[in-house]
Amino acid sequence: MRRVAFGFLWLIVLYEVPLILGGSVAGAIATSSRHGNFSDGYALGQQAGRPFGEHWGGLIFLAALVVTLVGTMGRWLPGTRVRASVRA
Repeated sequence: MRRVAFGFLWLIVLYEVPLILGGSVAGAIATSSRHGNFSDGYALGQQAGRPFGEHWGGLIFLAALVVTLVGTMGRWLPGTRVRASVRA
């Protein structure tokens, strides 16, 4: 059960981190040439970041799912390894 819980946690991490970073980069690129107030920049960044998530979100999720399944079954993701037994 512990391996399944950590596998699910890794799926969330491996999906959200690239999605957040990609959306942030898309928003930063869109707002880099504009010099306005904060609200205008925020709205422009949100308009640029949302299409990134809509376009690449499915592919990022599938890649995260495959990496999570292989990493959990192969026990190379942290938290999914078998604990070393203590020898007396």
